[in-house]
Amino acid sequence: MNKGLSLATGDYVWFINAGDEIYEPTTLENLIPYFQKNADVVYGDTIHVDESRKKLGLRKKRPPKNFTWKSFRMGMMVCHQSILVSRKIVPNYDMQYKICADIEWVIQTMKRAQVICNSQQILSRFLVGGFSKQHEKKAWKERFIIMQKNYGLLQTLLFHIFIVFRYIFK
Repeated sequence: MNKGLSLATGDYVWFINAGDEIYEPTTLENLIPYFQKNADVVYGDTIHVDESRKKLGLRKKRPPKNFTWKSFRMGMMVCHQSILVSRKIVPNYDMQYKICADIEWVIQTMKRAQVICNSQQILSRFLVGGFSKQHEKKAWKERFIIMQKNYGLLQTLLFHIFIVFRYIFK
């Protein structure tokens, strides 16, 4: 990711991982009005797909109407595959995180952003079952460290207790 950032020459960066895709051929064209507003961040929704590209539905977590770095206190509210960032503000990925660097990257990006635009569109197709899902236990540990660093221990503990209760009492 950092190598890609160092080689990027456009005004915006958009990370689409292996297996993921831009939602429709017209998606980028539909975002032009936000670029003309000099948005630091343009974000939208994500649809899950399986390996055969069959649509599985929208993510359970919906993008908030007003997205800030504090939005991530409740988890990954917007997939990084559905976030475009002005190269003027984009940070590097923190390489100490092997699985959840994208979460830390988005939080740091959002802390730098002044103009944030909700496109109110589906921007990407996300292939389920990726690396973080395959290494879920390690991912949870990294996620906890990132959340604690950015939101404090108490708030992070409370959020994780909430997740456990929600899981138990479905």
